[in-house]
Amino acid sequence: MSIIKSKNIQFKRISFIVIFFIYILTVTIGSKIIATKNMQINTSKELSTENKEFIQYQQILESLFDYRNKAIMEQNEEILKELYDTEHKLGLWAYEHEVKKMKYLNNWSYKQGVTFKDIKTRVKLSAFKEKEEDLYGVICAVSTEYTYTYNNEPKVKNISRIGTHHYLNIRTIDGNYIITKEWYTDPFADSLNLENIKSDEIREYILNQPPAQYELSDKVQKAVEYAHMYCGAASDEKYGLKYNSKTYRNHNPEGGDCANYASQIMFESGAFSKNRTWNYSNGSGTKAWLNAQGFKNYILNSGRGSLLAQGSYEDVYRAAYKLRPGDVVAYEKNGRITHVSTVTGLDSKGYPLVTCHNTDRVLVPYDLGWSNKKIRFHLLHVHY
Repeated sequence: MSIIKSKNIQFKRISFIVIFFIYILTVTIGSKIIATKNMQINTSKELSTENKEFIQYQQILESLFDYRNKAIMEQNEEILKELYDTEHKLGLWAYEHEVKKMKYLNNWSYKQGVTFKDIKTRVKLSAFKEKEEDLYGVICAVSTEYTYTYNNEPKVKNISRIGTHHYLNIRTIDGNYIITKEWYTDPFADSLNLENIKSDEIREYILNQPPAQYELSDKVQKAVEYAHMYCGAASDEKYGLKYNSKTYRNHNPEGGDCANYASQIMFESGAFSKNRTWNYSNGSGTKAWLNAQGFKNYILNSGRGSLLAQGSYEDVYRAAYKLRPGDVVAYEKNGRITHVSTVTGLDSKGYPLVTCHNTDRVLVPYDLGWSNKKIRFHLLHVHY
């Protein structure tokens, strides 16, 4: 893919910035804050002026993230740097973080034998506020969709989505609008300081895998459908980008919601009943339901699952091809299981794809973002 020429970059950036803040001024006249908590989109042919402005503004934010995604996909640090105030430490840190992510994705794609064909975003705006003159704060949920193809199957597309929640400050500096601060829980954080993970042996093995052949039982199909419906910011837009808050509480503020979600998926399949050890009721659950380590231990000790393999990525990547939808991947750091995810699909090479909470993922390669050499994988076959 060709790199954008610098003159075109500058022109597009300036054009985008002008349009971006014309809309900001439009939607902030008479009010400093746009809040979308109770906003309902009119589905009739004639949208209200307020809803039209909201939709347009959300599309502009998506363009901002897509512009950054393009720089990341093309491995172009120059384009990326133009979006940040690197003269101040918070802006510099935000830029440096994205550079690390860009390099990690490049390393991972080489190991995997894939090429990223597209990275695009959807934005769900929560709030916009002018904090002071020429300084704007934005809070939003971002669903980022990654499209990749294997290098020996360039026409077969695989799609994964990751959902993140962002808080940004955007400031006017010398007539340009740039990011001065950004915070979000990065799903790749555990891998950003990794040495190159390039491995010709692993790459060759993955590229030589055929598509997997399997059928899903009704209960596993139900589990997969539930997982894809309630994976929050990573889910299909038709599901509202939310958790199942009617039945289960979001336990992220208490340290994480991954085991709660994995337990939900198993229970909602109809294949497993609650009991004294594995239980959830009235917004609270047992350790086996809510805790990643407790959940993994319960699956194995109860006989509801069995261990396929455990160890470093190099130890388990071949055995991982035995995983099927409904199975579980547990991630160990410093001797403890800190995260669990559910396999809900396989890509065109039979590579396991997982869905989980915090951060929200749907159909994401199970090791993407978990490539640190200190991380150990536990691959669990669940007995549906």
